[in-house]
Amino acid sequence: MRLFALSLVFLSVIGCSKSPEPEVKSNLLIYCGITMIPPMQELAREFELAHPVNVTLTQGGSQDLYDSIKLSGEGDLYLPGSPQYRSDNLKDGILLDYKFVGYNRVAMMVQKGNPKNLTADLEAFVSPGVNTVLANPQTGSIGKASQKVLEMSGLYEKAYAHAVYLTTDSRRLVQAMKNKEADATLNWYAVGTWDKNQDFIDTLLLPESISQPRALEISLLKYSSNPELAKKFIEYAASPHGQDVFKRYGFLTQEEYDKLKQ
Repeated sequence: MRLFALSLVFLSVIGCSKSPEPEVKSNLLIYCGITMIPPMQELAREFELAHPVNVTLTQGGSQDLYDSIKLSGEGDLYLPGSPQYRSDNLKDGILLDYKFVGYNRVAMMVQKGNPKNLTADLEAFVSPGVNTVLANPQTGSIGKASQKVLEMSGLYEKAYAHAVYLTTDSRRLVQAMKNKEADATLNWYAVGTWDKNQDFIDTLLLPESISQPRALEISLLKYSSNPELAKKFIEYAASPHGQDVFKRYGFLTQEEYDKLKQ
């Protein structure tokens, strides 16, 4: 009888015990310029393994992304392709703490094998017989950067008038080359280092006097629903490991940039 009673107590305890509840995960929404998506995807996967969080990356042209942030009033972090998007928009009070993660620079890209025998000379962008595609300065960081490079060479208006068409961002510039719609474009140097692009693109480095590296800065948004976790991601992306990841995708570290200046 006693054994039967103990059995009932044991079964009662088992029946009342609750199954472990699944871990509740936080969410981070990161607005990221297209060129930085590959390293950010890698860092996001690693961060998810180390923290109870789901990281969502929204990609696009840097200006389009900022406009989306303002319109939606949502999101945790913003990584544009140029520091100008931070400095120009600080007045809005949306961009808070930030960290440096690497440098990018504008380069000239030509068809694989360089069939037109072009050199790293921006005169190609106003030369008859050379088809060019450029990015719109109003939509993305590469467009604004291309505008400055061409302005420094006194070729901005002529080059944009000469272009076969204008497109929105670095990914569509690559597609123009892949479709052989252009003999030359201006795009971010990192894009030309990726394996998937090297079969149809050759990259020509422009002189640093007209193509200075642009700092990449990831900013906390005032709309963040989890600012402490968002700050941890910033620190992770800006860490030596994070910068090494960016380096593997063709972005310059601070040390490499300092060497260029010497």
